[in-house]
Amino acid sequence: HCYTCPGPFPVPTSGICGFLRFLRFLSSFSWESNPLLVLLDENQITNSEFESFKKKYNHLKEKPPMFVATVLELRTSLINHETIGQMWTANGPNSVVLQRTVALAKSAFNQICSESHITTFSDTENWKKLFTPSVMEFDMIITLQSEYISNNHLSIKHINFSCPAVSHT
Repeated sequence: HCYTCPGPFPVPTSGICGFLRFLRFLSSFSWESNPLLVLLDENQITNSEFESFKKKYNHLKEKPPMFVATVLELRTSLINHETIGQMWTANGPNSVVLQRTVALAKSAFNQICSESHITTFSDTENWKKLFTPSVMEFDMIITLQSEYISNNHLSIKHINFSCPAVSHT
């Protein structure tokens, strides 16, 4: 979405810019009151089609916490005069997970964009810290020996976040 319908911004020119836009979008979109329609281009549907879809969405008795659908789903529901069918988020996330995800996206976005941190995110360790959850809220921590973890190679510890330095000009 950040690359195909980036408005009001231009299309991101780097992965970091796209990631920041995604975090901003995830943390600021009104998930509880709006469906997200995934478009491959902004002219893929008409305003009247979207308004019809949104009207149908607003009449749902039970709205999911997050509603992400494609244009195909929108058109199918409008042509067949059905209720809104399966969407990408039919099986989740639930509202608690969505609220936590939004809060984490907002926190990460603010941390990366703060004046004191923006230049330090050219360092791999700072990116790893961003994706490593805090354990301060836990009463107990169980530490596993890495040789017994079958997918340990997928750990954040093994990822190289090589990225160009971000400059303030």
